[in-house]
Amino acid sequence: MMTDMDRLTREDFERLAGIKSQNCISIFIPTHKKGMEVNEGLDWLQFKNQLTEVRDKLLKKNYQEKYVTELLAPGFNLLNDTGFWHLQDKGLAVFMNDENIRYFRLPVSFEAENYVGNAFVLDPLLIFFREEGKFYTLALSQKKVKLFKNSRYHFEEIPLPSSVPQNIDDILSLYEFTKRTMQGKNMGGGTIYHSHTDSFYNDQYTLEFFRQVNIGVNEALRDEEKLPLVLYAVDSMHSVYQKANSYPNLFKEGVNGNPDHLLDQEIFERSLDVMRSEMLKPLKKKIETYNAFAGTGKTSYSIDEIIREAQSGRVDTLFIEKNNHLWGTYNEQSKETKMGRASDKDSISLSTKAAAFTIENGGFVYEVNPEEMPEAGQPLVAVFRY
Repeated sequence: MMTDMDRLTREDFERLAGIKSQNCISIFIPTHKKGMEVNEGLDWLQFKNQLTEVRDKLLKKNYQEKYVTELLAPGFNLLNDTGFWHLQDKGLAVFMNDENIRYFRLPVSFEAENYVGNAFVLDPLLIFFREEGKFYTLALSQKKVKLFKNSRYHFEEIPLPSSVPQNIDDILSLYEFTKRTMQGKNMGGGTIYHSHTDSFYNDQYTLEFFRQVNIGVNEALRDEEKLPLVLYAVDSMHSVYQKANSYPNLFKEGVNGNPDHLLDQEIFERSLDVMRSEMLKPLKKKIETYNAFAGTGKTSYSIDEIIREAQSGRVDTLFIEKNNHLWGTYNEQSKETKMGRASDKDSISLSTKAAAFTIENGGFVYEVNPEEMPEAGQPLVAVFRY
């Protein structure tokens, strides 16, 4: 099964970016969770093809075959792990050098590609470090309550206080069986007994149940950022919960449906559909900031200036054009950049270097499509802090 080892963290990125050694191998392939591609071993075959390409590159550089075989052995060992290939996500990223191998099964599909150089190429991973709106999901029914914190690619359940009722039966147990007498000229003067199945009482119990859930949600999120909260419940429950709610950022749109029989992953994905446009707002704001400061000295599309200022911590926001690799060398002592080709000796991905400096110094990085770049035709654009 996939574990937290597959979850890419900022520390993982910085650690990989800091490795400098000969023959750092970076491999990316698209993978599949199930289906024909898994059953017929197509992901396995694609990884094997990438390893073979890397092997050929190294042999063309006149490395001894014994050395190449030993260097790539951890990768070929993955091919022998049948279970590994039946437990994939949408994409696989593998990093190898003389000392170690590290892989990440990730929820993004990559283009199949490989790189061999003096540093790892990490550009395809930058999508995980975009500043995008996080949010909460409250999956709620009369039978179950769950609270999640979500980002674009990950989610985690937030424990609710033990005082929160887990279903409406917990509320019903607090109340005695209710009897009401209604008498009217059309009712024949008889006594009518009502249980909690009657709509009036059911609504009251549901409202009380939701009030208790609302108290628990606010308690669980008391010290957390007041992110948007998406309610996942059947349509009729949304208006009832709105009456009970006091959380200050209940999102205007919810997810209609019964979450009881869904996997947590399915709840996350359906909640994400509601939030997609909201999650693009940070990027739009960063582009607006660039446009506002363009020409004032607080922006740049000069590659050497951006890398130099990223190292010094001056870059607040870095925009990198997707699939436009910048190759060359950068001397961290003299802060000198030289453009080059991927095949040049000592050549590294300059966009990875700029991104690593920016992330290390607390800045934001966006790898975006060409049409989203603030400056058309420029592969690297930055907004400075000062």
